[in-house]
Amino acid sequence: MIHLSVNREALKIIKKILAYPDFYSVEISTLSNKVTIIDGSHGTYEFGRLVGEICMGGFGSCQFTNISVKGVFIPGLLVQTSHPVMALIGSQKADQISIKIQKGEKTKKYNYMVSGPFRAKTRLDKVLFDIIKYSDDSEETVIVFESAKITDENIMEQVFAKCKLDSSKTVAIFTPTNSIPGTVQIAARVIKTGIHILREQDFNPHYLKYAMGTTTLAPIAKDDLQAMGRTNDSIIYGGRDYITVDVPKEEEAQMVELLKKCPSNVSSSYGKPFYDIMNEVKFDFSKVDSKLFAPAILTINNIRTGKTYTAGEVNEDILWRSYF
Repeated sequence: MIHLSVNREALKIIKKILAYPDFYSVEISTLSNKVTIIDGSHGTYEFGRLVGEICMGGFGSCQFTNISVKGVFIPGLLVQTSHPVMALIGSQKADQISIKIQKGEKTKKYNYMVSGPFRAKTRLDKVLFDIIKYSDDSEETVIVFESAKITDENIMEQVFAKCKLDSSKTVAIFTPTNSIPGTVQIAARVIKTGIHILREQDFNPHYLKYAMGTTTLAPIAKDDLQAMGRTNDSIIYGGRDYITVDVPKEEEAQMVELLKKCPSNVSSSYGKPFYDIMNEVKFDFSKVDSKLFAPAILTINNIRTGKTYTAGEVNEDILWRSYF
């Protein structure tokens, strides 16, 4: 059997971008440590779509679609994968990397959200990768930052050291949240969010077979905090997931009970635009109920029994407040 490599498949997409940077409105550069940088701060919608596929290790597809909010056209994204465990848990799942830089007598802390195929190579979360039974031995790798380009090479080196990356064999992509590609690649996480909330309820990931989802592409905001609010609202109040599973009949009732706990509207923090929620707690994520980070609707089709179950609802009122 041929080993499926999220890094090798993602690098096929990377080659398209590197060959036509002007087409995708991105800037390519190489640091002194030989890492290849793709700065997507001003990238196109198409670049963002490709980044969404890169984050899934090339084992998922993103397509633009038509969605409306209160009768008004809003661009949307349709995401699907036939390899949900590998693509979503093994690659697309985001991790926070924290580093400290000593500057004189002061120590400054930097936090970066990173995701992508590098995770399957470095296996920083060994317990998780042991559970899903996946790893990738590709020499070259890709890491995606949900932030603007890091201009300090010392900081970059520390991030790479923490992620166990060989800089000379790594491509780093930067997509700020308040950018077009940032908005698209975050929307592309709509099914990953549904899979994650299922896992939080102790659902066996090996029952997952296929996953598909759709959500709105949030209008670009003036800054990262506003953008964080809108992009989260797109999934929390507008995200719809359809998950195909193969669950034994005797476990189906338990699956249904888990499903009831999965949509975002079960959260105690539900009911306001995400920016307003965060502003009230002074942007302290620890004070927001983690169950809020879920799709609006989650539907599960069990191919073992042929039955389909759904929970949740789209909230167009809050999407409207967030966007307009």
